[in-house]
Amino acid sequence: MAQIIVYLTLVFLLSMFIWDKIRYDFVALLGLFIISITRVIPMNSAFLGFSNPAVVTVVAVMMISKGMQHSGLLDMIVRKLNWFGKKPISLIFPLSFLTAIASAFMNNVSVIMPISIKLAKKRQQSPSLILIPLAFSTLLGGMTTLVGSSPNIIVSSIRKESFGYSFRLFDFFSVGVILALIGILYISLIGWRFLPRKKSPVKLEETIEIDDYCTEVIAKKGAKLVGKTLKEINDNNLYDIDIIGIIRQQKYLHHISTQERIMEDDVLMIKADSDSLKTFIEGSGVELNTEESPSEKIIETKKLAILEVVVMKDSPIIGKNALDIKLRERFNITLLAKTGTQDEMIKRIYHKKFKVGDVLLIQGEPANLPEQIISLGCLALSERGYKIGDEKKILIYLSIFGLSILSVMLKWLPVHLAFPLCALVMVLFDVIPYRDVYKSVDWSVIIMLGALIPLGRAMITSGAADHISRMLLSITGYADPWFIVGTLLVLTMIITNLVHNATAAIIMAPIAIELAKAQGTTPDLYLMTVAVGSCSAFLTPIAHQANTLVMGPGGYKYSDYWKSGIGLQLINIFVGVPLLLHYWG
Repeated sequence: MAQIIVYLTLVFLLSMFIWDKIRYDFVALLGLFIISITRVIPMNSAFLGFSNPAVVTVVAVMMISKGMQHSGLLDMIVRKLNWFGKKPISLIFPLSFLTAIASAFMNNVSVIMPISIKLAKKRQQSPSLILIPLAFSTLLGGMTTLVGSSPNIIVSSIRKESFGYSFRLFDFFSVGVILALIGILYISLIGWRFLPRKKSPVKLEETIEIDDYCTEVIAKKGAKLVGKTLKEINDNNLYDIDIIGIIRQQKYLHHISTQERIMEDDVLMIKADSDSLKTFIEGSGVELNTEESPSEKIIETKKLAILEVVVMKDSPIIGKNALDIKLRERFNITLLAKTGTQDEMIKRIYHKKFKVGDVLLIQGEPANLPEQIISLGCLALSERGYKIGDEKKILIYLSIFGLSILSVMLKWLPVHLAFPLCALVMVLFDVIPYRDVYKSVDWSVIIMLGALIPLGRAMITSGAADHISRMLLSITGYADPWFIVGTLLVLTMIITNLVHNATAAIIMAPIAIELAKAQGTTPDLYLMTVAVGSCSAFLTPIAHQANTLVMGPGGYKYSDYWKSGIGLQLINIFVGVPLLLHYWG
């Protein structure tokens, strides 16, 4: 009976993950409750997955990634690479190579994405040509070490639970580094050619002025808007416009409340397309401001910064709009422009719900913006008068991180102790700001891992993993090892591109162990196969957070991923299988 419940739970989870209408961490929790309430696992052990060393290690890696961002290490390295040419390959190759190296010890493309976008714009290249290569390089680099990706950490943790010993830090290197190097060469020479040459979804240049995004109108005497509040205007739903600022008696009212009333002779700063603006002027009685625009001088004296940000996967604003979260009142931020993955004109941006990957153009006070974008769960892509990172802390970061790596290599400390200690010391030395410690963690991923780890155990204890492994053997007919490894690899790849790659590792690792037991061989070959397959998330934007994060800023469609990623999948199959057999067979 327990086996049937596990099967039904797996089908339910995979269906919900593919449907993608409910967040994957909530889906994972539903699966945990199902196997707990039905007594497939003891109720008092339902949440033991959250104490698993794999979960703790992933949390620490995310925190250390934030330390790299704040130290300014990658920013400094990229800026010193002055030999970049103007051709796409001269930008894609070094950035992809650098990303892969960094991703061997962290798994977050957000650290290098902002500076890469700026470099692309500076060289008059489309960011869409480099962002998917950066995401794929994150996955390729993650294959090379234990801490480079969540699947590697999970596979190692399951190995320790089953056999009492885990993989070492660089056990993944022999296979991973060859696949990573070949993959980077493919991306740099061939893969990028399948990507669209799109302009940045939100056109923010170093010399941007706010009047590039809005039109000014004057509420003259007799205009229908005079005396009405912004809320009344918004609720009217007659005009597809957004009032993003008011200039009253030569004073710029940046932080305007929805209860602010329009007064006679107010200059309204309007965000709208041409058709909506025409309808608004004709219907409301306002007049276009034909005089010299006062906004540039007034806004300059206010020292307001204009910042381009992308909505992250765990952002609290997802599913809400600017009015819901009171963007002006609570955060003192004006939303100037918004776009998602489509190139269509956005109307009434304050009414549009935010989605993962949306690019927002916001305006606020430079001193407050760093804290505000963290609270909003966004990542800065480019800026004016605003800087992220402190290069003075690079030496401290490298010293602390280097010592933690050394302690693992010399077996002074296990990874699940060395990396959390590394993160703690970075906080104490202010390499990671106190306010960013917990905000640097993608808690949705952590909840998903903690909830699914008991399911992986249940697959073994219920016999489901053994049953699936024997089905695989019956299909392959006890064929040559290369065929069995290839079948397991392809199956893992299919699952990892439909659901989160960590989920694929949790599902497939127990099957790999039971497959080895059925054959009477060491499990390492099949566990390493699952690790490689789980990191091969090159076909969809949902398989890994790096793929999801670049979708909005790059203006990508689903098809852009498989067009450029199918070559990497084939490389990992036809090169990966011989490598796995050579080193682990």
